[in-house]
Amino acid sequence: MHWWVVNDIGNEHQRPGESPMGVDVQGMAFSSASTQNPHYDNTTFYVYKIVNKSGQTIEGVYFGAYTDVDLGNWADDHIGSDSLLSLSYAYNADNNDEGDFGYGLNPPAFGVQNTRDPTVNGHPMGMMPFIFAADPWTAQQFNNNLQGLSENGTPITVGGFGGCFSDDVTTFMFSGDPVIRSFWTELNIAGEARQISAETAAP
Repeated sequence: MHWWVVNDIGNEHQRPGESPMGVDVQGMAFSSASTQNPHYDNTTFYVYKIVNKSGQTIEGVYFGAYTDVDLGNWADDHIGSDSLLSLSYAYNADNNDEGDFGYGLNPPAFGVQNTRDPTVNGHPMGMMPFIFAADPWTAQQFNNNLQGLSENGTPITVGGFGGCFSDDVTTFMFSGDPVIRSFWTELNIAGEARQISAETAAP
């Protein structure tokens, strides 16, 4: 187990350059082996507690986690989300992860699952959006992304890479099934509701 504390008043704010809010973030990471659930052998758990030490009430709170997954050879990585499982994930574009840093045949996938919704004073906040963020820089861009919007504040829409592809607004990008390539995935970027058999579509 590892435990740490970070805050936003101990150093210079280079990005996004706004005034400190006066909060502590207490983090704990741990792992556990289990004979009952072998998946635990490849799982790490993270628990965060955010403490407002500013002396002032903070309203309109959004909590988000930035994940940059390099799954072996990062050049052919894809991402997706499952809102019903509170799960975001990364996987290889095909069944062979090429290159010096690749896994080779049958590469693994990587997932981040919210096992418990964030709460404020005991009140749940609900599932966080999942979007592909380009590169937020200003406080407003970060705020937009945390609400499941693009950097400029426009809604994410189903299809393409989320920008003005359709009128179907969402906060969960690439929510289709990459195994059978149904609906909207990076393997089916148009978001067409078509079905392909798992035998012919498996990467």
